[in-house]
Amino acid sequence: MANRKGRFAVIDCEDASKWEGHHHIWIAALACERETWDHYRAWAGELPAIKGEGKPFTGLVITGSHHDAHNDQVEWINRLCDFLKDVVENHPNVKVFGGCFGSQVLARALGGRVERNPGGSFVIGAEELLLTQALHQRSDFVYAVANSRATGGKGLGGSVRIVSSHADQVLDLPPGAELLASSKSTKAEIWSHGSNVLAVQGHPEMTPALCRERIMTTLVGHKKITPEEEEAAWRTMEAPLAAALVLDMVKYFLRGKPPRGKTPVDAIAAVETTFGVGALLGHAASAGAATPIGQNTGHVPQLPELMDDMFTNVTAAITGELNATANEYELLKDMNHIASDKYKEMGDFAEGMLVFVERMRAKEDLFQPYIQQIEEIDHQVGELESVVSKLDLYTRRMEAQFRVLTHAASSRE
Repeated sequence: MANRKGRFAVIDCEDASKWEGHHHIWIAALACERETWDHYRAWAGELPAIKGEGKPFTGLVITGSHHDAHNDQVEWINRLCDFLKDVVENHPNVKVFGGCFGSQVLARALGGRVERNPGGSFVIGAEELLLTQALHQRSDFVYAVANSRATGGKGLGGSVRIVSSHADQVLDLPPGAELLASSKSTKAEIWSHGSNVLAVQGHPEMTPALCRERIMTTLVGHKKITPEEEEAAWRTMEAPLAAALVLDMVKYFLRGKPPRGKTPVDAIAAVETTFGVGALLGHAASAGAATPIGQNTGHVPQLPELMDDMFTNVTAAITGELNATANEYELLKDMNHIASDKYKEMGDFAEGMLVFVERMRAKEDLFQPYIQQIEEIDHQVGELESVVSKLDLYTRRMEAQFRVLTHAASSRE
């Protein structure tokens, strides 16, 4: 049996029957050859044992859900929050990614605030994400920009577009979290926490066709959006999306390095069987729509393509190493500044001590005459003690002679 390269788990948070099997979408989008991917139904009380037997987990994927992450009356959501808090705080080697509901429940677990969208509107359609400088500096994002077919390996500007569908959002990030992207409707579109948490509010795993078939029609049926709003949302998804770019970033993040190997064909087949080929492949009529990562197109890469992939991957790896070195130099610069400040403090202290010593010397010179007088008085006291001692001896002799004379006088009588 071939060695398995990593162990991952999809923690399924959606119990609606129409989404049964949707965890295969994430596996198809993120898995590589010779990896183990497990499935746990959080809504049924299933959560992985991080310290259990077998190979340790490399990464976890928390899926979307129609449930509210901020609802503390649902026991399985409360248990999921406790589980995620423990994993993030006590198992830093396990990477945790959350999408949509997964992003929200991660934020709640780590101390953030999740509520309804401001104004109570339902966000649906393709959102334009404004990227922060912090995102541009991440090695996983640098890799994704170089590797993603959505950008042709030529980089991109300050924004990307992905499918979004949510009634709730993260309003306040957890303490210590870093904002990576936002949009007009959502403050925290992409965020991270330390080196082991990455969260995306949108749906990079979802194609426009799947979104319309499984979400938009339901929203119209429940009168949460109008048919006109559905059509407007659909039009926002006709332009090219950057789903492949975001998924490439997630693949790198989960492994801490560029992923190796292709997406398993059996996982893709399972998705096609579950949701239909059209739903998986997306809206064929969308102009310029990007091919989802992992799609089996039947195309066999030729040598130039393989060489191009190799060079882009090497470029991403070198860029990541250079970024890491730059960060180390930045840390060294900060340490030098701190050391310089400490040396300055020590110099100020030494200068103060010098002033103190000079003052003490001046006072010593001032007291020197008094010290000499004390020494003279001490000498005189010594001489006086000698005279007193001689006087005491003379007195004792006089007393002895007096007693002798007194005794002789009394004898003659």
